[in-house]
Amino acid sequence: MSRPPAAPAPSPGASAEKPLVPRPAPAGAGGGERVAPASQRGATRLTLAAGAAGLFGVVRPFAPALSAEVGIGGARFRAAIGALWLVPQTLEHGPGELRETMLGGVVRACFAAAGVGDLRFDMCSGVHAGRLKAAASGFTRNDAVEKTWLAVPFELSLASVAGPLGFEVGAAALVPLRRNDFSVDGVGVAYRSPPVGALVSLRGVGSWGP
Repeated sequence: MSRPPAAPAPSPGASAEKPLVPRPAPAGAGGGERVAPASQRGATRLTLAAGAAGLFGVVRPFAPALSAEVGIGGARFRAAIGALWLVPQTLEHGPGELRETMLGGVVRACFAAAGVGDLRFDMCSGVHAGRLKAAASGFTRNDAVEKTWLAVPFELSLASVAGPLGFEVGAAALVPLRRNDFSVDGVGVAYRSPPVGALVSLRGVGSWGP
């Protein structure tokens, strides 16, 4: 009985062959490009901010306030429009008192001078405009007077607005375009404001973008 023929032995060259494995493309070539996060690409984002503020040298040495803003911006530049509400203040003056209130608006633009990670250091300016009202009580004649308040801010801000939730801390010098000091006949000025005031704020920031 004859044996079946043996299978031919593999050639040395065939046993040395290895399957070809594609090498990853170098960064920046073809499909291997690295996609940067949206915050690094300077994507435009919508922001909503709200928080507390302190006014110095406007209606009295210090007065608390509340602020809210809506804005839009990117990696280097942002702009916002908002409102500033002064917590009503009562100033004792002679035999009576003055009750002062203010509701105003603000428009400002900020430029990022520096940044580390998600933190950015901004320089901001714009205009504050509001309606300041003072109502007198306890005097021979009690009147209510309204005046327009205008000031230009020069602000330094530290903010984190890259993620969905962030914060902003700001300190601004307020240069009034018009000083509004209230006075009572026969008693004098209730509070004489300085040539330059200040505004300090702390806000939480929510942002949305691509």
